[in-house]
Amino acid sequence: MLLHLMYIGVCLARGECLGGDLINTVLMTLAVYSCYMCMLLNLFVAWNRFAAVFFYLKYDKLFNRRMFIFYYASALILSAIANIPGWKYGMKFVSRCQKIIFGDLKAEYLA
Repeated sequence: MLLHLMYIGVCLARGECLGGDLINTVLMTLAVYSCYMCMLLNLFVAWNRFAAVFFYLKYDKLFNRRMFIFYYASALILSAIANIPGWKYGMKFVSRCQKIIFGDLKAEYLA
């Protein structure tokens, strides 16, 4: 995420993004993917603490090694599914209007 913020800072300072549309789209998609992963893993940590308090008798079954792999794989898959629009529509940061947009640049964004 810090790398993404540094990239946006360089885009804003130069007035254009380095590397063209492909690099811009890849970096934006990775940033959004990592954000989704962070949120889902925080959700699973909260679920872990909730289960430790309220399901203390079944806690060992809910949080063994196999279930950890299941929770982590779920976060990977759900983050990828949530990030499909970023790849499909080409999410990118446009420094001229200081916005993240999907799709092609339209005249209304560049005005």
